[in-house]
Amino acid sequence: MENDITALIDRFLRGEMSIDEETKFKKEIQGDPALKQQVKEHLLLVRGIHHVMKEQDDKIINSIYATNKKISPKWQWLKISSIAAAIALLVVVGHDVLYIHSTHDYADSLSQTLTDEYNFQVSRGNSDDILDIKLFSLFANVASKENLDTTIIELSELYAQSRNEYVDYIDDFTTQIGIQLAIAYIYNNEYKAAKEVLECVVEDNPNAKDAQILLQKIKSILFAKI
Repeated sequence: MENDITALIDRFLRGEMSIDEETKFKKEIQGDPALKQQVKEHLLLVRGIHHVMKEQDDKIINSIYATNKKISPKWQWLKISSIAAAIALLVVVGHDVLYIHSTHDYADSLSQTLTDEYNFQVSRGNSDDILDIKLFSLFANVASKENLDTTIIELSELYAQSRNEYVDYIDDFTTQIGIQLAIAYIYNNEYKAAKEVLECVVEDNPNAKDAQILLQKIKSILFAKI
């Protein structure tokens, strides 16, 4: 029975439930304090895992970078050859590939940063428990590029609500939701949809510099494909 509940919680956090299943499960969470506590503990565990994985990734990247700085001069010709090969590849496949890689790299970093910032913000104040859990799971899906189709549907609904209705809690995260939705579209190779969302984000929040940068990168992709 315990395993069944854990599996249900995991499916809920991953966005793998149908709309009817999720609605029913949310009602169960709201009406059962013990289940709500179990869901929150599972969420904290997932957050901890993501934090540890990010730290490990950072250490690996730093280690590789440190190693690269110590390359002997006699091997520098390999680096030059690699650069030449990259230029040749660019000529063959076109600029759109370069723009796509650049955009995805930026999206990777931005999605993880937004997820970490969201976790920090909700950990310091009161929040809607169910919405807290749902947003974290959706943001985590984007960062890990999992269940993107379902995640896009759910983020689209939340983004529309946060823009058109004044809801105290969700309204605070409108920009983050919009950017994460755009990044999910990017990972799904739906660049026009991502562009439309980011245009809304920038219109609503002209100070959203990350959204502006990502929007320009997507415009470069779309222009290169013409």
